[in-house]
Amino acid sequence: MIGPCAPCGVDQVRVARPVSAGSSHAAATTSSTNCAARDILASGASAAGTNAVDSSDARCPATKLTPKVDPLSRFARPGNALLDSAARLDHSNAMSLAAKLLLGAAAIGLATVAALSAQDHSPRRAPSGPPGGLGLVPSFAEEFDGPMLDKNRWIFGFYDPRREQPTVAKRSLWGNRELQLYFDSAFLGLGINPFRLGDGVLTIEASPLSPQASAAAQAAIAAETPNVRDSALRNVRYSSGLISTRSRFAQTYGYFEIRARWSGGKGLWPAFWLLPASGKWPPEIDILEAHGDKPRIAYHSVHSNAVKATTKTGAISGTGQDFHTYGALWTARSIDYFIDGVKTATLPTPADMHQPMYMLANLAVGGAWPGNPDAATRFPATMQIDYVRAWRFKGAN
Repeated sequence: MIGPCAPCGVDQVRVARPVSAGSSHAAATTSSTNCAARDILASGASAAGTNAVDSSDARCPATKLTPKVDPLSRFARPGNALLDSAARLDHSNAMSLAAKLLLGAAAIGLATVAALSAQDHSPRRAPSGPPGGLGLVPSFAEEFDGPMLDKNRWIFGFYDPRREQPTVAKRSLWGNRELQLYFDSAFLGLGINPFRLGDGVLTIEASPLSPQASAAAQAAIAAETPNVRDSALRNVRYSSGLISTRSRFAQTYGYFEIRARWSGGKGLWPAFWLLPASGKWPPEIDILEAHGDKPRIAYHSVHSNAVKATTKTGAISGTGQDFHTYGALWTARSIDYFIDGVKTATLPTPADMHQPMYMLANLAVGGAWPGNPDAATRFPATMQIDYVRAWRFKGAN
């Protein structure tokens, strides 16, 4: 999420077949972008620390069930018509018993075929959780079933809540030339809340800033140090949301997964990613990044001081406007990426990535990599998250 990992000519990976570990693509980055991003994320870095949720405290990540629909209901009329026809023929003594039995069987067969057809085309949930046989146990599960976000689990910017204030400089990755500020209802005293909870789903909403909000944001930016005041942060025009487990939850290795979807449109940049609990950057694991105008592509990346930044792509079956699961299995040797339970890419684990990392999910707007919204991009734009879950290796802290 940090650098504009602009994949040019990346081999597209189809979900149906895993990507070989040997192929890679160097993400195009600029030194100015990386420096700015490092300033944002590494300012006030502290020693590595974790507050991992013990598996005994984690809620069971049970699959949420979609409402059931009677598969026979919309097919009752054809069957009834056939039976009505049989009754009329019987009344006129024009139908033999054998014919009536055949017609009744046809009605039952029609209803059965219709039911199976309805079941085949009903919404299905993609597989959830890590590959089997690896000794992984749940360590974190956020199902978004409550009336509001739990502040004991989430913060809403790029700051360390133990030692930093959530200033305007910590509310955007302006080194990427993004156009949003990440709000919560308390930020700048404006009461802007980009988060909505309902039916077990978190909706992050991105919207243009009102004149009042824009004036307040510009006043806050003007009060910052020159490197912030004179940066691309001056160009912010949207509010949006970010959730982060920094200082709340982090772990080394394991499986991390989100089930999400987002609205389409140029300049929309949803992401699910990991950053070091130490506050330093890099490294970074991007489990999911997407561009709103490329609805069938997910980007998987690593950023590291030990190796060159690398990005691979995975194909989304359907589009990103549908719910899908996006996961990463991180081990000391490699990082395997998954979409809907199917491995789409593998990257080697860099030497500087053997440390606790925390999770983030957000909807960015604009930037050097995805480009800025155009006239066809509709607002408010949304990212919807069904759950965020993590598993650790049994016996690991």
